[in-house]
Amino acid sequence: MKGVLAALMMFMLLAPAAPGRADPVAEKKQAAEQLDRRRQELQSGQARDKALAARRDALRRELHDLQKQAVALAAGVREARAKIARNSERLEDLRILEADTRRRLLADRQRQGRTLAALIRLSRRPPVALLAAPGDSRDILHAATLLRALPPVLQRRAGEIRQTLEAIVSLRRETEALRRELDALRQRLDKERRQLERAMAARKVASAHLAVAARRQQQRNRALAREVKNLSALLARLDAARAAKARERKRKLRESRTVSFASLRGRMPIPVRGRILRRFGTPDPAGLKTRGVEIATAPDAVIVAPARGEVVFAGPFRKLGLLLIMDMGGGYHILLSGMARIEVGLGQTVLAGEPVGVMASGAVPPPRLYVELRKNGEPVNPLPWFVTGKGKVSG
Repeated sequence: MKGVLAALMMFMLLAPAAPGRADPVAEKKQAAEQLDRRRQELQSGQARDKALAARRDALRRELHDLQKQAVALAAGVREARAKIARNSERLEDLRILEADTRRRLLADRQRQGRTLAALIRLSRRPPVALLAAPGDSRDILHAATLLRALPPVLQRRAGEIRQTLEAIVSLRRETEALRRELDALRQRLDKERRQLERAMAARKVASAHLAVAARRQQQRNRALAREVKNLSALLARLDAARAAKARERKRKLRESRTVSFASLRGRMPIPVRGRILRRFGTPDPAGLKTRGVEIATAPDAVIVAPARGEVVFAGPFRKLGLLLIMDMGGGYHILLSGMARIEVGLGQTVLAGEPVGVMASGAVPPPRLYVELRKNGEPVNPLPWFVTGKGKVSG
């Protein structure tokens, strides 16, 4: 600013006076006043820059808090889904067990009915009639023996029937308790899903505020460039400030990455729970080897980041549809495709377990997520990096 002022004053002193022009002293004074006004405007602009930077930092902190809340809510949704699946399997086992118990009870009733009918027929024949009945004495003795043995047998069978009835009652109580627990879990899942949606919406609002602040800063920079285009010192300061901010971001990123991505092998959560349809290296329908894994997911399943990373691509890409690429550091990149919606933007830093997308709803057949891991551009098998079950888990 001082150099520009000195150059302007030198030009005014050395320039010849044109005929009919005003007093050079007045022009000098007018130029000096104009420069003073520009200097004051620049100082006011710098103060506005500081206020905007403070607001932008506050919005970043709010965004970080929302990211952590989204991670916790996503974990709760996954846990509730898993418990619902376990209770559903238990209810089906109880239903089968009760049906089998009812069949056995019906068979016992039929046998008891036949036995009681035989006893009723025998009770209508007096002992003398038995002696006069056809057959020898051994048949009569055998019939009498059977009659003496029937009461204990009937008592034992009655006890077994009573135990069977008590077992059915117990099964029904357990089934009803599991149904109530299942309903409560479903209500909890719906509630947490709504909370997650609200948190993600709030995160979008915070991101929109950041975008508006960034656009305002860009507009102001352009206005300053137009107003003081000859102030090279200002441009140098802007470049220096931009480089300092870039260095500060890199320093914070290095400090935040206390754990390297390579050390997370075998300890990362899988982006989504589901059944693995195609594994790494198996032939695809075209006969080519698959470079990643394909997972069948539940409708509306939430996709999470397996580790901290930076979004380097987010949008449609050729036949893959929506594609998300995250730089995990150390030459590693994770590619995700098949989502119905991507919830993060280019350049955004995501946390481990943070929701990054959502699968389609009500899709038939079930939606499929494609996961690919690359090291220095070469695909590697991603499954050994994730904590999974035996190839099939609920989600």
